[in-house]
Amino acid sequence: MKIYKNSQVDSILSKIKHGGMEKLHVVTDFNWTLTLGYDNHGTKQPLIITLLRQPRVPSSEYGKKAHELFEFYHPFEIDPDLNLEDKKIKMHKWWNSDQKLIASSSLTEEIIKGFK
Repeated sequence: MKIYKNSQVDSILSKIKHGGMEKLHVVTDFNWTLTLGYDNHGTKQPLIITLLRQPRVPSSEYGKKAHELFEFYHPFEIDPDLNLEDKKIKMHKWWNSDQKLIASSSLTEEIIKGFK
């Protein structure tokens, strides 16, 4: 896990503050906090990150690269024999890589709202 020095945190917070709320976008989903786990008929629903990997997302390069990350890291995620520390490292690398992809993609609020 990356630990930030106070000056790094201060710099990040300053950029957020000066950028303004209208430029701040946060996409997160853990245990279906933004998307429902199941619909009214009991059918399991995908996580938002799964939806963003779909071909209909305008940034097809994001979808392709995110799917490649999924193909590489998902086997570690579901491996019952992988020790917890190694799994944590792999999952952290996956999360960081995917966040960098999202930040460099052309995702917009309108695209995300379209997944409702």
